[in-house]
Amino acid sequence: MGTESIQQLQEQQLQQNSVAKTELEQSLFQLQAILESIDCGIIIYKFSREITYFNQEFANMWQIPNHIKSSKDFNTTLNFCSNQLKDPKVLRNCFHEVNRQSDVDINYILKMKDGRIFAHRIKCLYFDRQINGKLWIIQDITEHPQLLATRLGKQNTYSQQFLIQSDEFTALSYSEITKFTIPSSIFPTYPQVKEIFEFIENNYQKYLCLDDVAQVVGYSPSYVTQLVKRLTGKTLYNWIVERRMAEACHLLLRTNQTVNQIANTVGYKNTSHFFSQFRQIHNTTPHKWRKVYQSQYNFATQKEILTE
Repeated sequence: MGTESIQQLQEQQLQQNSVAKTELEQSLFQLQAILESIDCGIIIYKFSREITYFNQEFANMWQIPNHIKSSKDFNTTLNFCSNQLKDPKVLRNCFHEVNRQSDVDINYILKMKDGRIFAHRIKCLYFDRQINGKLWIIQDITEHPQLLATRLGKQNTYSQQFLIQSDEFTALSYSEITKFTIPSSIFPTYPQVKEIFEFIENNYQKYLCLDDVAQVVGYSPSYVTQLVKRLTGKTLYNWIVERRMAEACHLLLRTNQTVNQIANTVGYKNTSHFFSQFRQIHNTTPHKWRKVYQSQYNFATQKEILTE
């Protein structure tokens, strides 16, 4: 290939690169214009805790000073925002949950010291099928909290209509909502079996048998069996399974973990065994249970927050 041909190819490549760069700049400009025009505060951050972008609406809503904005440090920004809440721990706990389970999407209501109410959402950002950051979205709903309740109510109404058409499901009771919020609350409070249930609570994710429990509490296996059965009406094995299922329901409602991940988390190495026991207790599959009850649970918890 002659010198002239090489030069032509180089010029063509430079021209193509210039066009691609211009198109990319235009796309980024349009994207930024969209993010700046919407009425929500937005932050995009990496797991390295570095903020890659946040719009002016976010800065206005939280009254973020320039030195914090320019630092791009997520921890500094989070602390500044948390201190404006009635309960600063709420926001920190949300992000602790996100960091503990990177594939979790979270929706919550934030109540400010100055009386404002923010709807708050954290979404996963994917690149090439891998999570590489989070999108934090904030909307001020102070002037129309009932609008949010109405929207959630419509979701709940749809769920209720579905439930009426199906003999498999019933609406969540207050005690069930409490159980799925604090799964350890399923255990009875008899002093005679307190140590037994404490041991189950600390070890239900592991393989447990009657001998393990009896050895820890210092009783014979037969005595433990009779004691638990006499006081609670259920066997020790029943309680272990119920604790695992309560945690499974908690995770089905509050996270986006897969059923396989949840089964492993609550102590099942065999997912088929988990499916079988879940169906025995709830008369349906984990997937179906989640689909029906998630909207009910979200409505009940959000309504409770709004009416505090």
